[in-house]
Amino acid sequence: MTALWKVLAALLTWRLRLFKVMFNIALKAFIFAVLTAVASLSVAQAPASYPVKPITLIVPFPPGGVTDLAARELVKRLNDGAMLIIFS
Repeated sequence: MTALWKVLAALLTWRLRLFKVMFNIALKAFIFAVLTAVASLSVAQAPASYPVKPITLIVPFPPGGVTDLAARELVKRLNDGAMLIIFS
């Protein structure tokens, strides 16, 4: 009967050790997830008024050509309040 108790005690202590190891791993993973979430909230963001200076798009072909027309269409589609200038 004592051999059975020894086996049960060894099994119980083994399971308790396993539980402690798994709990430590889970606790470390949880702490890492929380710290990552907090760090991602504090990431610096660009100011809302970006860009401050006007954006200049240089078209290396004469005005009125296909490239110039494509650049002007691009500026129309990209213009979201920023100042865009085309040089042909």
